[in-house]
Amino acid sequence: MLKIVDVVVRDIRFPTSDALDGSDAMNPDPDYSLLPMLP
Repeated sequence: MLKIVDVVVRDIRFPTSDALDGSDAMNPDPDYSLLPMLP
C-alpha cells in the first residue's frame, strides 16, 4: 500500500495574460495554471 508521508507545495505561476501567452480568438486575455505532480 502506498502512503504519502510528505508534500511540498510551490506557487510558480506567471501571468500568461501579460504577454498574451496562449491567447486566441476565443480567449483574448487568458490566465492558465498547471499542477505538475512529481514522484
